[in-house]
Amino acid sequence: MTRESLTAAYGATSYCVFAASGLIRLRVGETSAELAKLLAAQHAACFAVISAENPGSRQLPPEENRQRSAALQARLTAENFDFLPAENVADQAGWPVEISFMVLDCDREAATRLGRAFAQAAVLVGDARGCPRLLWLESE
Repeated sequence: MTRESLTAAYGATSYCVFAASGLIRLRVGETSAELAKLLAAQHAACFAVISAENPGSRQLPPEENRQRSAALQARLTAENFDFLPAENVADQAGWPVEISFMVLDCDREAATRLGRAFAQAAVLVGDARGCPRLLWLESE
């Protein structure tokens, strides 16, 4: 897929965060008051939404994706990150729901390192204002 088609696909996805206060749906480039409130309550200056599934935006079998997600969760735990479960849900049928994690106080450097460790094309990042942006991890 080209960067242009990937940008369109990521923009046509809801990033659903399962917070104690309820489901928070995020979209690339759209500020979320619910997310800003969550970040303030957690005293988090930034965040990232990271998946380990479907590396390089190439679909893998479900069992392999589950193993990759478990490995990312174990790494986040080992590195003492606070995180919440999330799912990436494409607007159009044909792409499976991806397990992901919203990682609190995860700056661009850490998000890049984690995303690259799991061969992701991009991750979502943002600051306390609650507006997710794509951070590309691979060259065009």
